[in-house]
Amino acid sequence: MHWAKVHQDASPPPFDLSSSSLEAAKPADLGIGPDERLADLPLSGNNAYGQPRLLERIAALYGARVEQAISTPGSSAANFLLATTMLGPGDRAVCEWPGYEPLWRAIEAAGAEPRPVERRREARYALDLEAIGRELARGARLVVVTNLHNPSGTLVPADAIAALGRLCERHDAHALVDEVYLDGVFDPARRERTRTAFGLSERFIVTSSLTKVYGLGGLRAGWAVGPEPLIRRAWEAFDHVYVENAYPADVLALRALDGIERLRERARARHAENLPVLRTFVERRRDLEWLEPDGGFVAFVRLAPGLSSAALEPVLRERHEAQVVPGFYFGDDSCVRIGFGCPPARLRGGLERLGAALDEMRG
Repeated sequence: MHWAKVHQDASPPPFDLSSSSLEAAKPADLGIGPDERLADLPLSGNNAYGQPRLLERIAALYGARVEQAISTPGSSAANFLLATTMLGPGDRAVCEWPGYEPLWRAIEAAGAEPRPVERRREARYALDLEAIGRELARGARLVVVTNLHNPSGTLVPADAIAALGRLCERHDAHALVDEVYLDGVFDPARRERTRTAFGLSERFIVTSSLTKVYGLGGLRAGWAVGPEPLIRRAWEAFDHVYVENAYPADVLALRALDGIERLRERARARHAENLPVLRTFVERRRDLEWLEPDGGFVAFVRLAPGLSSAALEPVLRERHEAQVVPGFYFGDDSCVRIGFGCPPARLRGGLERLGAALDEMRG
């Protein structure tokens, strides 16, 4: 997270391919017309435990009750609140590897021990339910996974998610499923195998936001939906960490959710334009190998033997004015994560520079 804030936000190179989100949305993408002034946005209102209409809208996405939803400053806040209220010192939690580092850190912040379960590349990063079951049998209280998988963008199909729920029921555990990329599945065939974990078992808590697929990271509009007792405990922790969400951001988040199909079409169009560009680049190179992602705007690309993401990073950024995310931040230094939700011209320019950096290193 520190690397991302320094290199993506504070000083990104001209050809930055490290972002995992769609290009930032504009007011017009939310249906805000030229005759509508953002200066008229209300600065305060009923927001003590979430803006009521926003919570209703979030709950409706999942067919949940309002009491089962919490709105948070991004999905990272939701993950942190749930992990630290569900775990304590001496507890164990299963966490996927390779995986998203802040999820590991949230487990550690609770004083618990993260227990890695590998999602193997040769199995297309599928959940290893047998390995998860063994950890649950040894006393793990929580399973933390992402769907779509971060960093590979691969889908955990609904039948595997349901099987995970049954495992948690058998061992009196819970599963926290970060679904922040799940709305980014646009292929109709894959959509048939896609469904939220919420409702498949009472043991599931799901988190998401408007950031990754919809390009609204500046709103910090995230949430969690799960069993009411766990959500109530998360609100209690929220009192001491955030006090309340920013009211203007909640108003805009509600506006976005009311027009979510328009935002989804924007995302679908960018995905359809950029994915073939990335596919052509990777498949033409002998020093790269990939599993095409099932959705979202990231791909986890393997480098040729002898190359590492740690060695590539400074060459690419300092000599070629581009960057991707080094795979070692996810636990696999043999890969890099390429973001392709940016404008098409930047994607093409960034890939050209990535190719030049790889040629230089091989030479």
